[in-house]
Amino acid sequence: MKSRDEIRVEGLQERLLRAVARTDSIRLAGLERASVLEQAKAGALRRERARLAEKHGENDASVRVAERRLATSARLRAELTAEVGAARIQPPKVGAGRFVVYGRVVDSRRRPLRDETVEALGDDGAVAGTDRTAADGSFAIEVDAPRSGATAPPASERLKSADAGAGAAPPGVRLRVAAPDGKVVHEDVSAQPRVSGTAAYREVVLRTGGGPEREGPSPPVGPWHSVRGSVYHNNPDCGTGNNIEEENVREGTGGKPLCRECTGLNRAAAP
Repeated sequence: MKSRDEIRVEGLQERLLRAVARTDSIRLAGLERASVLEQAKAGALRRERARLAEKHGENDASVRVAERRLATSARLRAELTAEVGAARIQPPKVGAGRFVVYGRVVDSRRRPLRDETVEALGDDGAVAGTDRTAADGSFAIEVDAPRSGATAPPASERLKSADAGAGAAPPGVRLRVAAPDGKVVHEDVSAQPRVSGTAAYREVVLRTGGGPEREGPSPPVGPWHSVRGSVYHNNPDCGTGNNIEEENVREGTGGKPLCRECTGLNRAAAP
């Protein structure tokens, strides 16, 4: 039978979880609204850049300023998209004696990675649980955890243990991530403590190429175009190129000229 203190603590935990959920919902709504507004702003910036280029020529200083503003807007849109994606990952419900590590796997630009294998490793290095990332990069792994009584003794006892240097650390869990081809691309160095009845969010960022990320607008990548469009694209920050319907995307230039937004982003990214 549970004591009054245990019942009070459980009630407080439930209220706190509901408050956090409401806060997360409000934050997600705010991020989604900001993302929509930034998309609209980017459209206005593209129209302004086109107007300036037509009036003053492509090499005019005002066009360069407009291109820098477009590049800044592209970075902000990418950051908002990443934050919205993270905010949409809802914490799972966890029962007593269980612990869940959840989150998502993303690339160095915080874009979700699909079909990555995520393993939860115990203190002995054995696999305690596994999952494969979904289209949004999300994963959730549930593992055993000692009940709260085993890891949360009274404060007086914790102080005694600390003074004596005694007391075993709670069991932990580390994440290991493998790419679709089976190659291990990430493994945690430190462990996340398993606390009974709780969940811990993790965002695993996979950096390819081995070097630090270059700041600023993205350099050009392989070209793509829309079968229904009149231009091709080669910059991953291009709002127009990123909004092509998936069924209309084709690789290559299609014999079309480079879009003006990509031209400006590439120029802003040049050394």
